[in-house]
Amino acid sequence: MPTAYNRDFKYEYIRVALITTPINNGEYFYSPYKFQTNHNDVKVPDQNPIYIPVQAHPGNDWTMK
Repeated sequence: MPTAYNRDFKYEYIRVALITTPINNGEYFYSPYKFQTNHNDVKVPDQNPIYIPVQAHPGNDWTMK
């Protein structure tokens, strides 16, 4: 699986991906199926993986929400 990861200074991201079951050598691959990220605009392409921004809050023991 690719190891590149999106980062910026404001948010951390959780990468959500559909992957295959393990192949003979234990490797995983991205599934050809994709997530529908927008249900209203047909021009927005489906994606796999998707990245969901999260923030950790110091007041909540750095719990991500």
